[in-house]
Amino acid sequence: MPLLNHPDGETSPLLVVPTSPQQLKKYVERFGACFKSELRTDFLPFLASEVPGPHGYIPFEAYIFFEETSDNIEKGLATFARSVGAACFRWQHWSDAPPSWEFSWVWIQPSSRRRGHLSRAWPTFKSKYGNFAKSKVLTKEMGAFLSRHSPDASPVV
Repeated sequence: MPLLNHPDGETSPLLVVPTSPQQLKKYVERFGACFKSELRTDFLPFLASEVPGPHGYIPFEAYIFFEETSDNIEKGLATFARSVGAACFRWQHWSDAPPSWEFSWVWIQPSSRRRGHLSRAWPTFKSKYGNFAKSKVLTKEMGAFLSRHSPDASPVV
């Protein structure tokens, strides 16, 4: 997975918005492609080329999950972070409710799952986005996660 120059003072996950560097948006797109492949969806959930505009653009705030690499620290070299996954929120206009943020998707590489990446970020997500909607749950693991962390939540269907 791609290495990032370690963002000084930043903790995982790293916020990616439309004005972020294109390379960061490409990382999110790459993880979106992994999501599409693993879950066999018909769509790519994120494109690095998404820009605000009148036609089909849905505002987003995405996040890259990362882990510090220890090999360079031991050698006294520059610190890097290995990106291990991404998540994305989208601003949705609902037909039966006021506009709000939706937790659209998340994908973390299998070797980095169950290491607390999403659990550590969840309080920040709840604080920033409030009682956000959740996309349709596609895996039993995500259903179990939501049951533990947002038992009052109802997914979008």
